[in-house]
Amino acid sequence: MNEKPKRKKNTSMSPIKVIAIGVGALIVGCGACFVIFFGVLYAALSPMTGAASDYLDALRSENYEVAFDYLSFNLKQAADDPQRLGSLMLEYNALPESWNFSNQSVENNTGQVSGGVQLKNGESMSILIRLQLEDENWRVTYFEWGRFSSEDL
Repeated sequence: MNEKPKRKKNTSMSPIKVIAIGVGALIVGCGACFVIFFGVLYAALSPMTGAASDYLDALRSENYEVAFDYLSFNLKQAADDPQRLGSLMLEYNALPESWNFSNQSVENNTGQVSGGVQLKNGESMSILIRLQLEDENWRVTYFEWGRFSSEDL
């Protein structure tokens, strides 16, 4: 009985398949890290930039009571009341029409946004808004565009 030994089936993968799977896993892993990193970054910056944008939106619509609510405790003390904020906006001809934030940063519950603003009078200029987390809400602690700033309050 001369039986031929059974030949084992080759179950190993070719080196090309191993490399392809490794490269694919690396690409998926890098993509996941990218999504997680920018997701965390967006989650950290989004509420702050939203508060800055909501503040400017209230000023644009001349809703000074809402804009006043976005001010920090110290700026509210300086401005005294929403109507004073409104009269200064009109006096300095500083009512925003549109804006974009090209730079945003947050560190230790303090944030800053900067970019460009176009006023209702057609002027375009740079804008800077600093914010602080107070009572779990982002509040404006400083703003500046054109010759108008929170120091004028």
